Amino acid sequence: MLTSSAPSQLGPRMSALVLIAALMACGQSAQDKPDSPADRPHTSAYSRPSKVDPQLSERCGRSIRHITKLIMSGPGSFEISPNEASIIEVTTAMSIATCESEGLSPAQEACMLAVEEIEKLSAVAQCPAIVEHKPRWLVLPPTEAEREALLKAFAEPNEAEK
Repeated sequence: MLTSSAPSQLGPRMSALVLIAALMACGQSAQDKPDSPADRPHTSAYSRPSKVDPQLSERCGRSIRHITKLIMSGPGSFEISPNEASIIEVTTAMSIATCESEGLSPAQEACMLAVEEIEKLSAVAQCPAIVEHKPRWLVLPPTEAEREALLKAFAEPNEAEK
């Protein structure tokens, strides 16, 4: 069972994957959330649609597994526990199902597969195909400029505390 100290137990990358799963769940619109069991479609927002184009399924799987591999092979790599592996599997499956439901163009896939280092992952946000339509399941790290702005904002004293 995860406790309030779970992020420190999971490590930074696993915490990021848990956050991605949570953001995906939060990103589900009210229209996607049926009010009663009778209103629910045969598939949930994260289950695989009944008929998926095999090429779309392959694009989604390749892209998501590539990004997951980047996250897991970044600086400070560590051996993952069975519980962490389960979280990765669930997050990956949820992302693939969402991708299959939303769609992923070959151009969007190319943007994601072009990234070879985790440090460059935020650059995916600048890719024209991603700018045109950012997949809901794609949660990118902040850019260097965004990180600097956040650090600056937290470094400045709060006016109410003066």
